[in-house]
Amino acid sequence: MSNTTAIIAPLMGPAAALQTACASALGAGADYIEFRIDVINDDAAVTAAIRAHPKARVVLTARCPTEGGATADDDERRAERLTAALAAALENPDRPEWRRSISGDHKALPPILVDIEAATWRRSSTARATIATAIRAQTNHTGLILSRHYFDRPHWLDEPDPIAAATRELRDLDSVAAEASRESGAVSAVPKLAITVRDARDSFAILAALQARAAPTIAIAMGESGLAARVLAPRYGGALAYAPVEADQASAPGQLTIAVMRDRYRFDETNLSTGVFGVIGWPVSHSRSPQLHNAAMRAAGIGGVFTPMPTPPTADALAAFLTLIEEHPRLGVRGMSVTIPHKQHALRFVQQRGGALSGLAEKCGAINTLSFNPDETPQWRGDNTDAIAARDAMRDAIGDDVLQQAPVRILGAGGAARAVITALLGVGCKITVMNRSEEPAVQLAAALGCAQAPWEQRNTRFAGVIVNCTPIGMTPHVTETPVSADALTGAVAVFDTVYTPAETRLLREARAAGVRTISGVEMFIRQAAAQFELWHKAIAPLDCFRPILTE
Repeated sequence: MSNTTAIIAPLMGPAAALQTACASALGAGADYIEFRIDVINDDAAVTAAIRAHPKARVVLTARCPTEGGATADDDERRAERLTAALAAALENPDRPEWRRSISGDHKALPPILVDIEAATWRRSSTARATIATAIRAQTNHTGLILSRHYFDRPHWLDEPDPIAAATRELRDLDSVAAEASRESGAVSAVPKLAITVRDARDSFAILAALQARAAPTIAIAMGESGLAARVLAPRYGGALAYAPVEADQASAPGQLTIAVMRDRYRFDETNLSTGVFGVIGWPVSHSRSPQLHNAAMRAAGIGGVFTPMPTPPTADALAAFLTLIEEHPRLGVRGMSVTIPHKQHALRFVQQRGGALSGLAEKCGAINTLSFNPDETPQWRGDNTDAIAARDAMRDAIGDDVLQQAPVRILGAGGAARAVITALLGVGCKITVMNRSEEPAVQLAAALGCAQAPWEQRNTRFAGVIVNCTPIGMTPHVTETPVSADALTGAVAVFDTVYTPAETRLLREARAAGVRTISGVEMFIRQAAAQFELWHKAIAPLDCFRPILTE
């Protein structure tokens, strides 16, 4: 089964470089070139670029100011500019003849598409007539996109059923598209809904609404949190996806470049049967898990896409997202990494659902791996691959004898700390836990049977192993460190579970003090390999992991 979603490369200017930019986009593999007439603001340059590339499929857009446009032109003037560009596109004798696809291949949409806001079509009879007349005058080449943009997150995403709310929006756009098709004679009229989203639940609600559609539809989640909806458009039947050649040509928040879509997120390999995986956390944009797992699935010949799944830092937010996945199994989400701050929330969710937990997950009281299979009982399973990964990374670096004899100071009291403590207690380590908020450390120490000390003592010298299980020093806060450089002198080893960057300030200063260091990369590779094997029942291709994490 092939990918049927076409890529549109937006061109925003400058006008002088438009023809070169058009050639670059076509060379990068764009299916359509979008000319943002309102941003370029040089109609002669637009028509020249269109004429210079007679075989290019084009999207013509002159966006209104209330929906992200860069021109003060009124509706009527924008319609005139659109039809002038349309005339240039239509006069190309080499443009391919369009034939209606019977296969559902959206790459076979008309070679010329005119994007106009649904609101503009409804409110301006003059603009409507101008565009309709221009389209009706030509034959078998031109379609319409009837678009609606929410640059502020719409309140209806907070309704009890956001999928039904998104479906309602799309049906309203359907009615506008049908009117436009009748009035203009356009061979295709595609509804487009672009929404700023907050989190993964918003994105997957939009994807679920898209999946239920029979007619060609564009549904876009804007912003950093909408990444999954962009890269998974082929999985759920999206007609078109927007991706610039260069990041500075993005026409809306959250657009990825064509190269990132294809190389990192396997866009061309994604189809209606692709498995969906992701990493849940808040924040999660720093995670290298998508690069790692997508590369591993590609190397192993497994059909799947792994995306960020940002989820606000409460148990209720996590439960709301996982419930949506559970209630809509056709979304095909089957596996999720879990990171800060949801490792304990995820364990409680699995328990509440009567799911299965590995013995190590129960001991840790936290999970970093979720599996969902709607055809099995129970449907949910939670595992902890952090614990063994941390233990083995430390063993390989300093040896069993040192690990068993040296005292260990754990910084942090979250899910990662629970996993590391559980694993190290299993080899007989003497552990003291410290946390910025004292009560979680007290509770963790009591639950697992180790010592606890005040956070302020972290900067006292310590002749043992220091393990950072906090996010301090993680990208983008790379200048931060949980321990002063002076306090590192005399330590046996320093292990930082942070893996972005591969060498944190903590590790750099420990190395300068002559202390052995263990990067979070070592733990991350091991835990990711174990996740891969749990989800795919296949050996992880480890040779592709390390280059990604150390590049």
